[in-house]
Amino acid sequence: MRTLNNPYSAYFLKHIVMSAPAHSINAMSWGMRERRMAEPGAAEAYEATRLAYELGKTVRAMREEQGWSQNDLARRAGMTQSAVARFEAGGTVPTLPVLGRLARALDADIEVGLTPRVSAA
Repeated sequence: MRTLNNPYSAYFLKHIVMSAPAHSINAMSWGMRERRMAEPGAAEAYEATRLAYELGKTVRAMREEQGWSQNDLARRAGMTQSAVARFEAGGTVPTLPVLGRLARALDADIEVGLTPRVSAA
């Protein structure tokens, strides 16, 4: 798994931008978020972080459905418990081999698809 090593890392986006309660975001902090998101690479990093978080959330739900601990899943997937924890928290952008190991351990299939965007014209 590859940890995002830039100012828009999963930690930054999850803990600084996304975790602030809606009522605590005032005009000044919202403006700061907009300025940061306008910087080169920020939108791509935000999207990668969002996808990593959604994948992690899905893996956690599947693991819990099996009644497994993170250690149980890690052992079955040939990973460490800390790697599973980081993955479930959305703290890493997974590689395809890591997704494959997790899918096999959870007896699941990986689905990847591309969908054309609908133009606004």
